[in-house]
Amino acid sequence: MRASRLGAVAALVLLAAWVPVASRASAASWQISALSQLQELESTLALKEQHLLQVRTGCAAGCAAEERGGRRIVRRAAFDVGSAACKIVVADVDLHVGSVANITRTIFSERVAVSLCEDLAAGPGGKFSERTLQELHEVLHEFKKRAEQQGAEQFAGIATAAFRKASNGAAFLQQLHKEGLPLRIISQEREAFLGFLTANHLCPEIQAFDLVSWDCGGGSFQITAEVPPAWEAWMKSVGTGVAKTLLLTTVRCPDSLTMGARRRGE
Repeated sequence: MRASRLGAVAALVLLAAWVPVASRASAASWQISALSQLQELESTLALKEQHLLQVRTGCAAGCAAEERGGRRIVRRAAFDVGSAACKIVVADVDLHVGSVANITRTIFSERVAVSLCEDLAAGPGGKFSERTLQELHEVLHEFKKRAEQQGAEQFAGIATAAFRKASNGAAFLQQLHKEGLPLRIISQEREAFLGFLTANHLCPEIQAFDLVSWDCGGGSFQITAEVPPAWEAWMKSVGTGVAKTLLLTTVRCPDSLTMGARRRGE
């Protein structure tokens, strides 16, 4: 009997010693499982929160578009660096999805004469003079300043005939791009097409197939018409500035252009 009681006590001791160890192992396993589930839940909640923010943003944009009648208005500044003048137009543009971008309101426009083609003809090596490039730089940055004051959000511009010929034109435009003025040289074919689109916009009462545009600049001219299914252009590298230079150097006096530059102190 005593031996039996001793065996039972020993068993109870063993059981008592084993239960806490098993309980601790079970608790540790439960904690690991609970932590893993908690991390998974937090990750799911974060994804749902991100999705909710996207939905809210989309709803806000949709409501704003509905209030504007489905329009998305952006104020843009466009620069046109021609061979005889530099121009800017700041306007509100409707970018409504599914339709062609349309100018809804012109804020302001300006034109400043900068005789790039004459400077190119007078200088050696087919290069713009530093003086003329500095003048152009100041004009463009003044345009940009005024555009920003008018609330322009986007800026873009083109350079045409004179820059197509000048050997130092591309480097000048690269520097402007670093300064926040993204201008690029376009081909004469592209210039002709833009001239046609401009005429088409300014004369909406005329059907495109009945329209012929004549774009005469300082260094070139383009006559463009729509010939379905495409369009055709007749182009020459002669403009008002080029004609004036030829008149002075060939018809009147070969030295007159140089003499004029000397009188101006260039």
